[in-house]
Amino acid sequence: MNHSKLPVFSREKAFNAAGIVMIALALSTVLGFGREMVIAALLGISPQVDAYLAARIIPMDFFEMLLVAFNLSFIPIFTRALISESPEKAWRMAGSIFTLGLIVCIVFSITGIIFAPSLISIIGAGFSPLIKNLSVSIMRCIFTGLIFFFIAKFLTAILHSYREFTAPAFFGFTTNTVIILSVILLVPTWGISALAAGCVFALFFNCLIQIPAFLPYAGNLSLNIDLSNPYIKQMLAMMGLILMGSSMGRINEIISLHFASSLSPGSVAALNYSFKIVGLPVQLFALAMNIVIYPLLSEHAARKDFKKLNSVCSLGLRMILLGMLPAATILIILRIPIVRLLFERGAFDASATSCTSDAMFFYSIGLPFIACVQVLFSCSFALQETKIPIIATVTGISANFISCYIFSHYTGLGSRGIALATSISTALAFCVLSVYLYKKLGGLEINRLLSSLIKLFISSLFMALVIILVSSWLQNLLDLSVLYNKFLLVTLSLLSGAAVFFPLILLFRLEELWIIIDIIKKKISKTVSSEQ
Repeated sequence: MNHSKLPVFSREKAFNAAGIVMIALALSTVLGFGREMVIAALLGISPQVDAYLAARIIPMDFFEMLLVAFNLSFIPIFTRALISESPEKAWRMAGSIFTLGLIVCIVFSITGIIFAPSLISIIGAGFSPLIKNLSVSIMRCIFTGLIFFFIAKFLTAILHSYREFTAPAFFGFTTNTVIILSVILLVPTWGISALAAGCVFALFFNCLIQIPAFLPYAGNLSLNIDLSNPYIKQMLAMMGLILMGSSMGRINEIISLHFASSLSPGSVAALNYSFKIVGLPVQLFALAMNIVIYPLLSEHAARKDFKKLNSVCSLGLRMILLGMLPAATILIILRIPIVRLLFERGAFDASATSCTSDAMFFYSIGLPFIACVQVLFSCSFALQETKIPIIATVTGISANFISCYIFSHYTGLGSRGIALATSISTALAFCVLSVYLYKKLGGLEINRLLSSLIKLFISSLFMALVIILVSSWLQNLLDLSVLYNKFLLVTLSLLSGAAVFFPLILLFRLEELWIIIDIIKKKISKTVSSEQ
């Protein structure tokens, strides 16, 4: 089967694809919060949850970092091979990478199972012996599923290269569904170990859901090892550099967990729950946008069309800011009501709400940077530039370590300081990358960026004032011990803020909003025409 040509991918198709991905991610995020709510209700912010979170750092979170580096290096190299070489050469390279990946997964899993006690001693240095032993058992269980993790991510990379986003977008949906079922069915008898089993089952099912979409391309893939292939050498070298340049988030997570494990019991879990909430808009909007534009960035970079690359990168940043600035404002103001609504029940009490919402405040400050830095990293990797991302990563990691040490030892911030350190480190990495791309691409359409930023800031400020007034009034009016009233408080506050924010950005004629409106109009027009 010949797949030599990449499909034409216009801006309208990109936004349509982004819409599909956003819907899938929305479903995944809803289930993700359902998962966290079930875990919080059954286990609260107990040391057992800390043990699970520490155990998954290497086999799940760190290995995912490796696979993200794999995707970020594979897609532009594979795309360039399809464009400039024959499909046979591109797919032979893909087959070699797949074979090598399977071998690496097996070796990595066996090594992880053997050295799990040493890894937990480093990650959870402040854990008690009992919690360390529990964490070791959980880690060894999760390591057994890594081969499924790699296969699933490989299929995702191929499908994204051919602009097929639907099946891979349901990765999180499948993961959360399987884990929720595992928790509900197995926690009463297995305890926290049910989460480890759920992770392995989820990775297996994520392979299965992508196979139907991959079948049209499956005939091109064959197992082989050809280390002399120049594309393989380029990809492996690029992957190593990207790994160094994109590892900031995961390494910062390990640093944060290390320092948090020495704080009061439950600090690790509180940071996890708060970051899950702050990560909601990133998952729903920023991640969807980044997934869709990365293949487009890679294609423009492969064709050396820097003008279009500059335009796509700038538009991606402006679209993300459209979602992230109001989201950060909402999360800062409504942090306590949101945590109460989502988690305060069962083992998750008022003190857990206080600890989680405090950390959430400091994470939310850095939300726009956390979201936008992903696009900047992607644009740099599409250009196959690795030096600057490495500098940005080292800057961010160093800032995080120093900040965590200072805040945890010399201030009374506790877990709040760990969250603030994450925001500071991400902001510094953002600055390094934005300066580089500003010079490399010719400005990132800076005037458009600043114009959108000012309009969004003013609109978010007025929205914040309205939300504060409405939420304060409702808190005095409602009995917040009732779940329905908690929901009513958050919902009415959000609606009142939206009633101010959207008219304002329409009044300001925000360019990004009108792009979305025009695409929706065209979509409706096509639907009506086809029905007639």
